[in-house]
Amino acid sequence: MAEDYYEEVTTTVPLERTYTQKGGFAVSIWKQASGYETLGKLTVWYPTQMETDDQTYPAVVTANGMGVPASKYSAVFEHLASWGFIVIGSKDRNAWDGVSSGASSGHAPAAE
Repeated sequence: MAEDYYEEVTTTVPLERTYTQKGGFAVSIWKQASGYETLGKLTVWYPTQMETDDQTYPAVVTANGMGVPASKYSAVFEHLASWGFIVIGSKDRNAWDGVSSGASSGHAPAAE
């Protein structure tokens, strides 16, 4: 997916036009070994200001059930983080049972 995919989307619906664009948060990316062979390295996209404030942020834990690692959706996850979400993804290619999603959820930056 192209990094600037959101610039190519056209719509006449105001709500879609708003949320298709990037949000107001600068985004940081954090990577860490998961400790699980199937997960590989975890990647977390999050609002940069989270490093210095004490606010809470909603989280999205990805489940790569279609055989596609989270790295292929990096542009989408960065987009979500720009709207204030923490997004946690792994390299697990077969998340059908939910085990990897559950294990990933404990690795949010605020949990450190």
